[in-house]
Amino acid sequence: MERNPIRYVWARSRGVHCLALLIILALLPVLWLLLLVPRELVDMVFLGEAGADGPVTAFLRLALPLSPHLGGERVLFPGFLLTRDQAFLVGAMIAGALVLLRALLRVSIRLISARLGPVLADDLRLILFRHLVSERTTSDAAENAITSLGHRVAAVTPFLGRAIAAPALFIAEGAIVLLFAFSLSLWLGLALMAAAVLDAMLVPAREAERDTTMRRTTAGEAEAIQMGRHAIERLPAIRVHGTAEGEASRFAERLAGVANKNRPPLRQLTWLGIALRTVRDGMPVLILIVGGWLMMQDKLTPGGLLAAVSAAFLVIRPVEAMAMWTRERHAATQLFDEIARSIGDLKARTRRFADTDLPERWSLLRIERASIFDPVTSHRLSAIDLDIPLPTRAALVTDDEGGGHIIAAALGGALEPSSGEITLDSVNLLHVPAARRARRVALAGHTPIVLDGTLRQNILYGAPDLDGQDVDALLCDVMRTAGIDDDAYALGLSTSVSSQTSSRLAERVVEVRRAIRAELSAAGMGDLVDPFEPNRYNRYGTVAENILHGVPVGDTFREVHLASNPFLRAVLEAEDLTRPLSEMGFAIAASLVEIFDGVPDGHPLFQRFAFFSATERGLCADMVARRSERRRSAETGRDRDRQIALALRYCEARHRLGMLDEAMEKRLVAARHTFARLLPPSLRPAISFYEPDEICAAASLSDNLLFGRIAYDVAGAEDKVHATARRVLSDLGLGEEVLRLGLSAHVSHGAERLQHLNTALIDLARCLVRRPDLLILDRVFDGLSIAEAAALMKRLDSDMGDGSLVAVVPSTFDLGGFSQIVRFEGDHIRIGQAEAEDVTAGAPLRLAASESAVAAKT
Repeated sequence: MERNPIRYVWARSRGVHCLALLIILALLPVLWLLLLVPRELVDMVFLGEAGADGPVTAFLRLALPLSPHLGGERVLFPGFLLTRDQAFLVGAMIAGALVLLRALLRVSIRLISARLGPVLADDLRLILFRHLVSERTTSDAAENAITSLGHRVAAVTPFLGRAIAAPALFIAEGAIVLLFAFSLSLWLGLALMAAAVLDAMLVPAREAERDTTMRRTTAGEAEAIQMGRHAIERLPAIRVHGTAEGEASRFAERLAGVANKNRPPLRQLTWLGIALRTVRDGMPVLILIVGGWLMMQDKLTPGGLLAAVSAAFLVIRPVEAMAMWTRERHAATQLFDEIARSIGDLKARTRRFADTDLPERWSLLRIERASIFDPVTSHRLSAIDLDIPLPTRAALVTDDEGGGHIIAAALGGALEPSSGEITLDSVNLLHVPAARRARRVALAGHTPIVLDGTLRQNILYGAPDLDGQDVDALLCDVMRTAGIDDDAYALGLSTSVSSQTSSRLAERVVEVRRAIRAELSAAGMGDLVDPFEPNRYNRYGTVAENILHGVPVGDTFREVHLASNPFLRAVLEAEDLTRPLSEMGFAIAASLVEIFDGVPDGHPLFQRFAFFSATERGLCADMVARRSERRRSAETGRDRDRQIALALRYCEARHRLGMLDEAMEKRLVAARHTFARLLPPSLRPAISFYEPDEICAAASLSDNLLFGRIAYDVAGAEDKVHATARRVLSDLGLGEEVLRLGLSAHVSHGAERLQHLNTALIDLARCLVRRPDLLILDRVFDGLSIAEAAALMKRLDSDMGDGSLVAVVPSTFDLGGFSQIVRFEGDHIRIGQAEAEDVTAGAPLRLAASESAVAAKT
C-alpha cells in the first residue's frame, strides 16, 4: 500500500493531471498579461505624452530582455499602433477578457479536482475492501478497516482531488507574479519575495497554534461530558441527600481546573496574528514605498508601480493556499499510514496461498491431526484424523452445534485448522486460493446470505462465467434440484409483468386469463374467483380497491395517503360518501376497540384484521372515547381522516363486521365511475386501471391472470385456483416463463417476500450453479419435513453423479442414502459405530486411534 498520497494520486490519474498541468501552463501568460495591461494603460494611455488625438505606438509590446551576450532584447510582439481612444477601448476589452479567461481556467481546474477526488477515494476504499474480504481478520482489525472506509477516507477526499493540481497552480501563479515583479525592478522583486517568504513562514505557525487550541478545547469538552455522566450516575444519591447545590459548586471548581489545564495559547496566537496581519497589510505598502523610491529615481513608471501593487495583492492567495494544502497533505499522509497499518494487520493474519490447484480427479479426503475452533459456538475439535475415500455420499451425524458442523465449515473454507491439515489427494486445501477452492468444493447452508437484488443475482453470486449458455434455463434446473422452484414460481406470480420482463407472458396474459376462467367454470369452480367487472362490486376487495378499480403507481394513491388525497376526497364529496364512510370508519373503530379489549399486542387476532394494527388501538380508543363523551366539537380533521382510512381498508367478506349492504356497494361502484371520469390527465400516470381485454402493467402476474379476488370464505379456494392456473400455464407452455419471471423478482434481507423463501436452499442453488466436485451440506435440511428432506437428498444424489456429497444431518435423518456415516457425540467421534456403519465395500472409512476429541469449550 502506497503511504505517500501524492505518489498514490499521480499513479492513478496521470492523464487527468497532465490535462490540468496544460491548463495551468495556459493560465501563466494570462496572469502575466493581466498585470501588463494595466501598466500599459496607465503609462501609454492615461499618462501618455501624446495629445488627445495623438497615436499610441507599440501598445502591449512584448519583448524578452536578454543580455547583449545572448543577442540583446528579443521582440515577441511589436505592439499595436492605435489612437489614444482606441488604445483605451482595446485595453479595457483585453483586461475584461483576461479576467474572464483566468476565471474559466481556474474553475476548470477546480472541476477536475472536484471530479477526481471521489474517484480516487473510491479507489482507496476498494483497495481496503479487497483486503478486508479476502483475508482473515480479527474483529479489531476489521473494525479499524471499516472505519477507514467511511469518514476517514471522506475527510481527505477533497485533498485527493487537488493533491497535485492545487500546488502546481499556486506555485506557478506565485512564480509568475514574482517574475513579473523582477521584470519591473530587482528591488521590487526582492521586496515582494521577502514579504511572501515571511508570510509563508507565519501561516503554518499560526495554524499549528490553532490546532493546539482546538485539541485543548476538545479535551476540555470531553472532560466536561465525563463529569456530567458521573453526576448522572450519582443522581439518585444526589436527590436522596439533597446535595444538588454542593454538586454544582464541585462541578464549577472542576470546570475551572479543566479550563486552567486546557487553556489555549492565546499569547502566541495573538502575536502570530499581529505579525501575519502586519505582513499582509504591509506588503502593498512596502511595494508602494519601494516603487515610489524607484519612481523618484526615474527607474519605474507609474504603470509599473500600479502593476507591482497588484502583484503584491495577487501573491497573498497562493501563499495562504499552499500553507493550507501543506496541512491537508499532513492529514492525508497520516490517513495513508493508518490504512497501510490496517492492511498490514489484515495481511499479517492471512494465509499465504501458493499457486496451487486441485487435481482433476481425487480419491481421498484426509483430515490429519487437525484442531479446529468455531468462535461463534465456542466448540472445538482437537487432533482429528479422518480418511474418507472419494467419491462418496457421507453423512456427518450431529445433534448439537459442534462436531460435523465444524468439519463441514473447515472443508468449505469457513473455518481454518489451527494445526494439522485437510488434504484432497495430498493437496492441502489451505494452500488453494479461495476462488479456486470454491469452484470445486462448495459449502451450502453454513452462512446463507441474501443480497439486495433479484433472485437471479442471488443464485449467480460466486458463479463462474456462463457465457454461451442459456443462464435462465440453467437456473431453472438448479432451482428444481434445490427445491426452490415452487418459491420462485410464487415470486413470479407476485411480480408485475411487462414486455421488458417477459415479452411472451405479456403477449398472452389475456389469452391465459380467459383459459383459466374457462377451466374454472368447466370444473364448477367459477365462483372461487370474483372477477374485476366495471359495473359490479368485488366482494373480496377492500372499499379502496373497489373505488380505484386499479393499481396505484407511485405514492399518490397509496393506501397510507388515500384517505387524505384531495382528489379522492372530492370524489367522495361529489357522491355524498364522506359522512357515510366516516360513520362507517367510526363504527369499525368502536367494534375493534371492543374486540381487542384485553388482547395483548402481537396476538394472532391482529393478523385477521390486518387493516387494524396494534399501534392504532390507542388512537382509535381515544377517538371512540371522545364520541361517547359527546365531545363532538373535539373531533378533529385527523379523526375524520382516520375514520375514512379504516373504512377504505374494510372488506366485508374478510372482516365480517356487517358494515356493507347492497345499497352501499352500489354507491361505491358509482364513486368508481366518477373517479375514473373526473381523473385529470396529470393524475392518470398515478394509477393503472383494470381493463378486461388489456394487461394491467402495475398489477402482479397473478392478479392479471385471475383478474379478480379469490374467495376468502371457501375452504381450499386459494390452493384450487392456483393449481388450476399453474396447470393452464403449463399446458400453454408458459410455466418456464413464470419461473424466469420469478428470477427477476427483487429480494432483499428482511423483505416480506423473503419470509417465504428458504435462504439455505437459495445458498444450495448458488453452490449447484458452480457444478462442484465436492458438495458439503450444513443446515440445508433444517426446517424441512422428513419427506421434503428425503426428496431433496434424492435429487442431489442424482445431480452430483460421480461427484461427492458430504452432509451434516441429525440422528433422526434417514441415513439409507449414504454410503459412509460418521457419528459425533458432542465434539467426539464415535469411532466404533463409524467403522461399523461404513457400507462401501473395499473403501473402508478409516478413523485412526488418536481421534480422541476434546469436549466443547464452555
